[in-house]
Amino acid sequence: MAYLTEMHRKHFPSISEAQRRRVANDFMANPSKLDAAFVQMEKEMYAALSRQYRIYCLTEDPASPLMWGHYAASHTGICLEFDAHCNPFAAAEKVEYRTTYPARDLPTIGYEPLVTKSIDWSYEAEWRLIAEECAAARSPLTIKTNNDFLTLPSGALKSVIIGALADETSRRRIENLVRANEPDVLVRQARIAPERYGLNIDPPF
Repeated sequence: MAYLTEMHRKHFPSISEAQRRRVANDFMANPSKLDAAFVQMEKEMYAALSRQYRIYCLTEDPASPLMWGHYAASHTGICLEFDAHCNPFAAAEKVEYRTTYPARDLPTIGYEPLVTKSIDWSYEAEWRLIAEECAAARSPLTIKTNNDFLTLPSGALKSVIIGALADETSRRRIENLVRANEPDVLVRQARIAPERYGLNIDPPF
């Protein structure tokens, strides 16, 4: 209630303190109204986070069959390998997998909710780059996107891995695009492992 009162004071400064107390007392006397207020506040917080932050998701494991199946058009797409020591990837944060939601102090909430997920997703071995959209940025220290785009420095991309089920036309197109634009970037090929359930990547890392 103290937090809601302070937010009400911030957003509705013209309302008298006596009126504000009546609103607070009404909330306390009607729990359903308080529940509705929290639901609305949650929506507004989500909208604010969406306006401010941008997320780029990465994995430690480029040979994960599930990741290829879920995020690379069922093994027909590509995987991009970046230099983890190169900016901005050096600033990536490891996702924390949990069985419960992280505790949050409403007045000081940061972007912790953006780097936590259910433990059911732990196979993704995920890291995230958290950037702020320029128009809504609050910190001078964060990565900045401009209209949802981030320009990467030369050398950040190390290789392009082609999915195990990509057809020959797609392979040639990808190889030609890499050769024409970034000839120093290695093109690798994912292949279904013959001796186990899994993938091999050629040439190996």
